Amino acid sequence: MDDRLRFRLLSILPGNFEDPITVELDVLELLPASPPAYEALSYVWGSPENQAWVKIASTSADVNQPRSRLSITRNLDLALRYLRLADCSRRMWIDAICINQNNAVERSHQVAMMGDIFKLATRVVVWLGPEDDTSSEACDLLRTLSEEIISAGTPCTVRPKPGSRITPEQIHRSNWSPFDKGESEAVYSLLCRPWFERVWIRQEIGLSSPTTIVMCGRKITPWVQMKEALLMMCLKSNSLPLEREKRFHFALRCADLLYPLATSGVKKSFSELRRYINAAQCTDNRDRLYGVLSLLRPWDRQINIIPDYDKPPREVYMDATARSIANGSLDILRYCSAGDTPSAINIPSWTLDLTLAPSCVEIENHGIHLWASVHAYPPFLLDMAGETLGIYGVFGASVSASIDIFKPETCAAANSRAANMVSNILSMLPDDFRTASYLDGNGLLEAYCVTLASNRLFHENDGPGDLLQALVGSQAVPGFYDKVQNAMSRAFACNDDPDCSDLDPERQLLWHTFSLTSGDRVLFTTAEGYVGLAPRAVAPGDQVYTVLGCTTPLLFRPLMDGRFRLIGDCYCHGLMHSEAILGPIPLDARLLTTLDDGYYRSWFVSADGEIHEKDPRMSSLLAKMAENGDLSISTEDGFESMPGKDKLEALERYCAARFQLLTTV
Repeated sequence: MDDRLRFRLLSILPGNFEDPITVELDVLELLPASPPAYEALSYVWGSPENQAWVKIASTSADVNQPRSRLSITRNLDLALRYLRLADCSRRMWIDAICINQNNAVERSHQVAMMGDIFKLATRVVVWLGPEDDTSSEACDLLRTLSEEIISAGTPCTVRPKPGSRITPEQIHRSNWSPFDKGESEAVYSLLCRPWFERVWIRQEIGLSSPTTIVMCGRKITPWVQMKEALLMMCLKSNSLPLEREKRFHFALRCADLLYPLATSGVKKSFSELRRYINAAQCTDNRDRLYGVLSLLRPWDRQINIIPDYDKPPREVYMDATARSIANGSLDILRYCSAGDTPSAINIPSWTLDLTLAPSCVEIENHGIHLWASVHAYPPFLLDMAGETLGIYGVFGASVSASIDIFKPETCAAANSRAANMVSNILSMLPDDFRTASYLDGNGLLEAYCVTLASNRLFHENDGPGDLLQALVGSQAVPGFYDKVQNAMSRAFACNDDPDCSDLDPERQLLWHTFSLTSGDRVLFTTAEGYVGLAPRAVAPGDQVYTVLGCTTPLLFRPLMDGRFRLIGDCYCHGLMHSEAILGPIPLDARLLTTLDDGYYRSWFVSADGEIHEKDPRMSSLLAKMAENGDLSISTEDGFESMPGKDKLEALERYCAARFQLLTTV
């Protein structure tokens, strides 16, 4: 038997509900081609207080699990009683019993196998807990709802099934709810059970087969039906007729916990993990990484993170970040934003801290960055002993001022908060903003509009679109970009009369749009005239750099010893397409972004309408490298034909001599 594939399975021996729990343990091989038949339990351990006991009957030779009885939590004891059959045994995998939790080596090895354990199980059984007065009703409501709708094939969208009593108009109506008040209370209570909060369930349910079931007491619901209903709940979380506090809490729960489950099965990048597990809970911070390893995309799986419970969380996160960087991208640094809450494990600023929730909305940059153009691994200097990361970048700008445009208002009324936002934006604008030009030659007001929307108001391949509709996957509404910019012009034009009621529609449009696109970021300006969005931790004197190997500009804080602290990624209008390195995009070349099979691709359209994949600015960069002796070939075709090692060495020579080395702590 291959020790690397060894794992335990338990058989729950038959008995009545009140009988003591007895199980048999066997050690088997988990062979992907011919796995044994078993069910895997997904559940919450529950409180360690007042534990119960399970009796271990005859076992196969297993020196690591010699005890004749084992303590378990009351929640697991209750689950076993509901799972136990009266007339025959039931073979299952349950982590608390099948893994020796006191043996760190075994625990590390078995946790590394857990992705396969749930993927190869005949069926996954979800245990939500015992029934209560409304849980069966809630399960029936969700099951009935799932029979009326179907996922529309894009994230966060559903449509009615043929013959459904639900209409498309109801689904898209903001104030329509599929449930009345009593029904909403029952569903709310069920979906607030602790199981939905666990980190591990994302992997357990994401890898499970379509036969997975959800048990709440004796009530059984197919997971495929509950998953469809969860998606509808996420769309309608603000529409349920609940008390205001409950509705607000449920909306947050949907965004942070339920939506990841409703869209489970989609592989994630290592960089996306922080947002994916956001509010999920676990007792061991290392499990915030280990608990979702099997959900990583193949590219990220190859960084080969191996669970090791002998390492403290701090070392686990540093090692994982270093492996991600060595895998050929510095994009992990985009997710290391400094937040308002200090790290509990005191890690370097360049390390992804999964114990902290994301501090701000993600900057989406599907444009041009140097390392995508040259197809080479970025140079970096990693000193694990000194806990520093050296990366190469080009200075772009120095922050001079910042403001939270959504800072607390004197009045919570909708029109007041919108007027307050407009006033905050105006405080950052010069007096001549109506006629002033931005650094790129376009209007200053346009630059602010695009910045506050994180350049997400429209897709360049489709023309202007409605962001609010795009976020729920609906068809873009032409003219929305112009509508927002016109609203800015009109709202700002009457800044001497901020209470003018005629402006309320425009202000509301701006508030709803910018609250979605800029979220928890603050607006900043620089001494060089740039404007951008940054994490809240930004301060005057922080510096914007274009970093080789990262798809967005990064903010750094210079320290007294010459080193830097990473603040996070930023949107800086005019520096998003490697302009600091390659120069501005030529006036006769228009950048075009397309979405193909889930991946964004960037193209250049020349004045005569021809489409090119190559960046027209690369030729001048290669010419400079050849002129300086860093490269013997000055053409793009010649550069592409070079061996990867030679290409990398040439770029490292050029970067080391002409780009600033940022030693980050």
